[in-house]
Amino acid sequence: MKKYLLILVLLGVSIGAWSQSVNQNCLGAIPICQPLYNQSIGFNGVGTVNELNGSNQGCLTTGENNSVWYILSTSSAGTLVFTITPNGGNSDYDFAVWDLTDKSCDAISAGLQPVRCNYASLANSTAGGLTGLALSATSPSYGASGPSFSAGINVSAGQTFVILINNSSASNAGYTLNFSGSTCQIAGNTAPYIKGDTLPPTCGGPTSVKVLLSENITCSSLASN
Repeated sequence: MKKYLLILVLLGVSIGAWSQSVNQNCLGAIPICQPLYNQSIGFNGVGTVNELNGSNQGCLTTGENNSVWYILSTSSAGTLVFTITPNGGNSDYDFAVWDLTDKSCDAISAGLQPVRCNYASLANSTAGGLTGLALSATSPSYGASGPSFSAGINVSAGQTFVILINNSSASNAGYTLNFSGSTCQIAGNTAPYIKGDTLPPTCGGPTSVKVLLSENITCSSLASN
């Protein structure tokens, strides 16, 4: 019985590690479609690929560190802000934000710099370890000795952003990601639309078409007609 229990436990660990590693890569970023998102547990490791280096990491001078990626699209113009509130004390979270509008994760690998970044130490963070983007902040990026809130992002409808959050203290407590202070909308009922399409060069009839949509979708939800 103990042997079977141990096997089940090991399987559970393996499945959990695999599911986390998908979201720990830019291509597996967790979609944010509502103002409040609760991350019940902290992440460990960097996924299957360490995607940050000296050319693209901004203020995150240690690169990825127990990281996870999120992706969101704006459905109206305004200012994008958010607050990361740790679920437990003594948790140090850092982050960077990239503008991926009409781009892919490959752009980050190619050296795209984040538009916002914060690497404030826990000692310099707002009480409770809070960090994020704020309307009252003025600088787009802060290092370890800076305050824990960077400036909000002025956005237009149809932009796409990815957020990397580093769990620098290796906390298991997780956090809440709150966008409700934004003056833009990140959730809408407007269906995505095709912004552009590309047919491959061929002498015969094309067998595929590449489309650029106004926001990220689940590929299987795109109808062939």
